[in-house]
Amino acid sequence: IKVRDDGIGIPRENAGKIFDFGFSTTNGTGLGLFHVKDIVKKLGGNITVNNELRKGSEFIIKVRK
Repeated sequence: IKVRDDGIGIPRENAGKIFDFGFSTTNGTGLGLFHVKDIVKKLGGNITVNNELRKGSEFIIKVRK
């Protein structure tokens, strides 16, 4: 599964923290991506982020059948 947006992207200094519990650059809770990663992991998969696009970011989720 690939999810891509056309926003401003993720600053390099934040790329390693986006899946951390409570991490947010907004006034959010920082739980969304943390929970997504946890669920994908429980399904035996993984999630990565491609932040090297000209604009935006792309999340890649891989799970086994």
